[in-house]
Formats: sequence, C-alpha cells, structure tokens
Amino acid sequence: MADRFRIEHEGSSGSELEATDRLDVDEALGADEREALLDRVRTHRQVTAEVEKLRVQLARAEAFEGTLRRRLPTSAPASGS
Repeated sequence: MADRFRIEHEGSSGSELEATDRLDVDEALGADEREALLDRVRTHRQVTAEVEKLRVQLARAEAFEGTLRRRLPTSAPASGS
C-alpha cells in the first residue's frame, strides 16, 4: 500500500489538504478528477492508518527490547555480531 501511495503521490501535485480543499470549493470538477481526488484522500488516510499501526508496533518492540536488556545480565557476551 505504501508503494501505491508513493507512486500516486509522485504522479500528483499537492497534499491531502489541497485535495480536500479542491473537493470543497471547486464545483467545476469533472467526475474523473473528483474521483481521482477522492482516491488520493482515501489512499492517504489508509497509509496514515498503516503508519500509525507501525508506530505502535515499533513502540512495543522497543519496550520489549528494554525489558530484555534489563533482564539480561550485563556480563553476558553479545552473540551473533
């Protein structure tokens, strides 16, 4: 989904705010242009929701890493690296 957003975003001008502004004020939009703007807004919102989920996962992973770090003895040798 992020790749789709990147591709669509690179091919378009403006942000979600600009798209919503145009949808709100530009009554002369053609059906295709209106649908393209709506799709851009929907895609942006989907990507934003996915980013938020990833932020939550990262926070949990960082908390887990901190818990492990506190529980492991400090004299334990590092493995793998």
